[in-house]
Amino acid sequence: MIESYSESRSGGRFLEGFIERSLYGQDQAEIPASIQNLFSKIPEVVVQPKNVEDVVRIVVEVYKKKIPIVPRGAASSAFGDVLPIKGGIVLDLSPLRGILSLNELDGTVTVETGVRWDDLDYFLKPKGYTIRTYPSSWFSTVGGWISTGGYGINSIKYGNIKDQVSSLKVVSYKGQVKDIRSNDPEFAYYFGTDGQVGIILNVELKIRKDPGVSIPHFFQFDGRDRSYQFIQELIDSEIDVSHITHYNSQHMRQFNRLLKEDYPNVECVFEKKDSVLVHLEDRRAEKLLLEFIEDKRILKGKDHLAYKLWNERFFPMSIKKFGPTLLASELLLPISKLSEYVEMACKLGRKCGVEISTESHIVNRKEVLIISSFLSNRKNTLGYLSHLALVMMLFELGLELNGRIYNVGAWTTPFAENKFGPHIFAKLKSYKKKEDPNNLGNPGKFFSLETKYLKLSPESLNPVMKTTLKVLRSFSPIFGKVSTFFQTHSLQEDRPRSIIEKTVLECAKCGSCVPVCPAYIVTGDESVTARGKLFFIKEYMGGNVFSREYAEKMFLCTHCKACEKVCQTKLELVNIWDLWERHLEKEFGRPTEAIKRFMEDVEQNGEYQELRKRGIVSVNENKNSLGRSEYV
Repeated sequence: MIESYSESRSGGRFLEGFIERSLYGQDQAEIPASIQNLFSKIPEVVVQPKNVEDVVRIVVEVYKKKIPIVPRGAASSAFGDVLPIKGGIVLDLSPLRGILSLNELDGTVTVETGVRWDDLDYFLKPKGYTIRTYPSSWFSTVGGWISTGGYGINSIKYGNIKDQVSSLKVVSYKGQVKDIRSNDPEFAYYFGTDGQVGIILNVELKIRKDPGVSIPHFFQFDGRDRSYQFIQELIDSEIDVSHITHYNSQHMRQFNRLLKEDYPNVECVFEKKDSVLVHLEDRRAEKLLLEFIEDKRILKGKDHLAYKLWNERFFPMSIKKFGPTLLASELLLPISKLSEYVEMACKLGRKCGVEISTESHIVNRKEVLIISSFLSNRKNTLGYLSHLALVMMLFELGLELNGRIYNVGAWTTPFAENKFGPHIFAKLKSYKKKEDPNNLGNPGKFFSLETKYLKLSPESLNPVMKTTLKVLRSFSPIFGKVSTFFQTHSLQEDRPRSIIEKTVLECAKCGSCVPVCPAYIVTGDESVTARGKLFFIKEYMGGNVFSREYAEKMFLCTHCKACEKVCQTKLELVNIWDLWERHLEKEFGRPTEAIKRFMEDVEQNGEYQELRKRGIVSVNENKNSLGRSEYV
């Protein structure tokens, strides 16, 4: 298989080692091996192209040879969007991070598909501009969020990501490069379709003047219905809000647990009530909001807590550390059904032995994106399987209330038609057949779910799934007792045996640490990042044997704490690297020359120097300029 890529090797980087490729056989989800092995394979090779010309050349070659190809960004989804279900090649587009042009006259910026949202924001701010809407996965790629069909922060004001894009440059799986404008009929086919119909190369995004003001306020309510009524009244008003989020009382309880580190002597920082966070970017709008609540007897939270809550928008998985596993469903619902859904979801969760936390983002005047999450333990296999079934029940519950799924991946393929509706889904299928007649682009999901033994369409899967989930819901009290038994009666060996194992379990695998890691910037190898290292450690603890080459990679680290600053679960990672290096040193020795060369390469790297200017990497003046204790 690997030899078939020889014509493309003039550009890009090829990852062929087993452990390196294993990293690209997964995403953020924590799926039991018994299930994952039915669907996912390790790719034969991973390619990181240097430029869009590399991408086109590789696509043309592998399509001729009928090799499956999966485009991948930051892999920050948990629904199996980028799993290489049929093996083949994973095309890692994250190195394509060029910001190509800024057109101030048109109010647009043109970027390559692998540009991260934080990099784009950093580029725009000094020029007086900013992004219109953006995801909570701040370090995800522009192309990846388009493929998800993203709603995000500020969507109530600016809409879906599709509304922010003026044009796309794409390459079809037959190798045809196309410039597609927003008024072209095929434009919509690239949003929310997970790279099924082609690979995004460049994006022209609409931007706006930086308002220079960020004003969060939060409000708490004695009754859930009153909080929803407040949201509806606020939407119907003329107040220019940029974002509205609703949190149920369970979410606020969990948030208090997180804040205990900052406020150790305070019993309760937030009232354990349903709460609404409102963000504005205009002082006049703030004045109108405060006048709006004057006669409504609404409890307004303290300003410093509002800012704290607003700043946490980039850490939606922070409660995972209490898990050790976090499970969630994401649904788009009519706002009119939000109260009913939350009540039913929480009741279903209690029957199944868990407390459901909901975080609901108002994305337009009619719809809300609701994230329902709960804690679990993936090490307890039977209990965890029952909790995965609960996630699917939460999806089905939302669909019954006229909702639709937000993200289509391997695990949500049975509901794919629901996201688009039968008419549009049929058009997508027709376009897929035209652009990718051999079904080689991200195959095995979306239009059909393929396992090692079966191939099933969403149309045939959906009624079976609906019936099964309805039966499970009707027996949820019994189902919940079984689930609770397995989750609470874990064997001693299921508990973390060391701080290293505990850290491995608490990692959210979100990938935020990847683009800020100096080692990744220099090597382009994700295995040297925090996400990669913790994956290695997990494999090692599972009995896999490391070669000296892999062990040496673990020492390529500046100990700069950038990974800690962006960590979703706020792990103290540098201490883990110290422990892990000492462990490896006993077995393999310390690769002093490799460390020295690496440190010199980092010092000379322009991107690393940029990270220092931005304050992302820390410099310890008592050590060398990189923060590591020694070069050798």
